[in-house]
Amino acid sequence: MVTPIKDQGNCGSCWAFGSVAALESLWMIEKGLSSDDSEQFVVSYNLANYGCDGGIMSTVYDFLKKQGTVTEDCMAYRENDSKLPFPCREWREEIGGISAWSWVEQNVDAIKAAVYENPIPAAFEVYEDFFYYTGGVYEYTYGEYAGGHAILIIGWDDSNQCFIVKNSWGDWGESGYFRIAYSQVSNEVQFGQDAANFDGVWPTQ
Repeated sequence: MVTPIKDQGNCGSCWAFGSVAALESLWMIEKGLSSDDSEQFVVSYNLANYGCDGGIMSTVYDFLKKQGTVTEDCMAYRENDSKLPFPCREWREEIGGISAWSWVEQNVDAIKAAVYENPIPAAFEVYEDFFYYTGGVYEYTYGEYAGGHAILIIGWDDSNQCFIVKNSWGDWGESGYFRIAYSQVSNEVQFGQDAANFDGVWPTQ
């Protein structure tokens, strides 16, 4: 259960998109509710992170547990990390988050076991060739290191030895998704680092 693909645009906010996507999926799985939650609220007010300049995954996980986020209607995404304009007046009534989170060990079996329960946010190291991905199962072959990236792991495919991943770059890749080989967990790509399992949502509706 995943929400539609979004586009983070010209802002290094993947850390918020991957984490909020996991929260949205959890609302559907645990409560049967479709939710479009605000990445902007997280980018603007998770002050321990760096807005459009990136973020630490454990920091945003803690934020979603302690502070939560509002709906997209209450604070729409605008590709910057400004606190203005403020969210809607009713934001305190709309806020929701996760009850708990725990680390997922960075190996293929542990990631699969976690994803069996619900989609999980995670990160990996991006190299130049990844930007040219258009489909198929990605494996690093060439290019310079470009930085870290956060995503949502939503499934796996043993027949093709790969994970299925929701991205936040609009229609890039396979209609917003990509597949990445299991082998990329243990090489320089380090796929699945900082992966977390979210448990429970609040408020209960």
